[in-house]
Amino acid sequence: MAYQTEVFMSYLDYGSETSVVRARGIPLTAANFDAQVALWEALEDAISGTTEVALGNLVKLSIGHAEPSGLSAPVSALAQREAKWLVHYHAPTTGKKYTMEIPCADLTLLDPNARDRMLVASGDGATFVGAFEAVVRAPDDGAAVVVDYILHVGRNT
Repeated sequence: MAYQTEVFMSYLDYGSETSVVRARGIPLTAANFDAQVALWEALEDAISGTTEVALGNLVKLSIGHAEPSGLSAPVSALAQREAKWLVHYHAPTTGKKYTMEIPCADLTLLDPNARDRMLVASGDGATFVGAFEAVVRAPDDGAAVVVDYILHVGRNT
């Protein structure tokens, strides 16, 4: 199996604690480097940038190298690393299921019809799903993935 890009995004919560988002994508090459970095940056932006599904502040985005950014704590007291989005997704090629956590969940994105899940049909949730599916690849076979649902969970780590 070919090497896959592994990306880490570290977020700082209101209590100055950090939590990490980890995802994999296709291998970076000279031919696709700029396009892939743009896709990963779009995913990061969908998590906590222009549109956001999490309230924490990005501390570090690492795509083969670290890119430190602001180190100050978020303004919102609701930016807590224990409140997380648990992204459930699968590889359509194998049917294998995967999960990924995003710390500092913005709970204003909860779906009023499924109160433990993110509303992904529109708004910031839909933007996140689009960015995620455009760049994340299955760890086992490198296939494109499909988001099944995004659940709010509480975690101590």
